[in-house]
Amino acid sequence: MATQFTPCPACGAVGEVGSNCQFCGTAIILKEGAILSDVRIVKQRTITPQQYAEKVSIYHNIVGLDSEISKVSIGEQEGIINLNGDLIYPLGNEPIHKFKDKVVRIGRNLLNLETFELVKEFHHNEFVLDKIKLLSDAISNNPSEDGIIDFGFTEDIDGLQIQNASTSYVDNIHNFTPQLMISFNAVSMESRDCAELMQRFSTCEDWKLFESISKDLHGNTIPVYDRHYYILCGRDSENCCNILLRILEQVYGILPQDAHNEMECSNGIFDKSNKANNYITKEGNSGCAGMLALILGISCTMGYGIVELIDRFIA
Repeated sequence: MATQFTPCPACGAVGEVGSNCQFCGTAIILKEGAILSDVRIVKQRTITPQQYAEKVSIYHNIVGLDSEISKVSIGEQEGIINLNGDLIYPLGNEPIHKFKDKVVRIGRNLLNLETFELVKEFHHNEFVLDKIKLLSDAISNNPSEDGIIDFGFTEDIDGLQIQNASTSYVDNIHNFTPQLMISFNAVSMESRDCAELMQRFSTCEDWKLFESISKDLHGNTIPVYDRHYYILCGRDSENCCNILLRILEQVYGILPQDAHNEMECSNGIFDKSNKANNYITKEGNSGCAGMLALILGISCTMGYGIVELIDRFIA
């Protein structure tokens, strides 16, 4: 017998008949007159426009997440509906955003729309997130906010940075709307010992999100070893934090819970608050070793092997 779906009698989310709702645990039973479907997410609408309008009329806002699903809200509560206006994720207090193709971020969790599995508490570090939120709020109040959050930065090496896109030191992108931006600068290195690390970076799931500054203001091509790369994150502090933490873990082996040991905050809003709370003091040799590994990793990553990826990643 084919799988059949119908709304949960408690939370309203479409679930499999004969099972317990994965969101609230209520038994999903087939009621007389209930509308059934063989999938949660339909490829095309199977009800009339009037029926759809009646279903969604209870919501205050509807925002498309992709061609098959939309985010709906009533007050501060958000949920997800399919093309027929049926809830596939119940209304709740956690913010909902598109994460990538077929994956939606719900608060600190990820929902795979193909398997409908919910991955809980993915990459998270409350201390790092608080600093990013502080910067994001400052940008909202001051478009010229120049606070910077650094991970592995020295006078000679540009590591990963989070800053205001409109105040970036990269002249080519100074016209961007004030918002959070993750950036790094390629550094020329000759050592072939970095080949393995470069391979990890090229296969990092977020690498494809980076844009490249390949020409200067005069239209001249910038050498590969001196190019800047960036991701714009708007005011979405959690998404910005998650991207950063994934890169640190996948490329440099720094666990999310340890990321704050590699962080320094400076300028702008951070200079106005207690610096003792903004600058992280490394404790013991492990902290120093972690920073050294990050600095060396960034040096290597931005050098050897990047030419091999030029056709793939740079327009």
